[in-house]
Amino acid sequence: MGGRSGQIGTYVESNAQYAPWHIHDFLDSAAPWLIAHAKILGGRVVTFETSAPNSKKVKIPDIAEKFGVNCISLWGMLNELKAHF
Repeated sequence: MGGRSGQIGTYVESNAQYAPWHIHDFLDSAAPWLIAHAKILGGRVVTFETSAPNSKKVKIPDIAEKFGVNCISLWGMLNELKAHF
């Protein structure tokens, strides 16, 4: 797993809170890239996941927060964009 996701991967892998299989699943997903991309571009990550700071599962909002990236739900984004269907 080491090194595949840069700083985000290193942080997740070194955090004893997370179960190894959850670390593997997280690092094999697009989540680390999305968080890094949002950080570099000053954007936000849109996700249905909610923060769970004490979870054994790696949650996008918790990792994003550690790296100064805000998250928003899909519904929150649609509301901000004043989307109508």
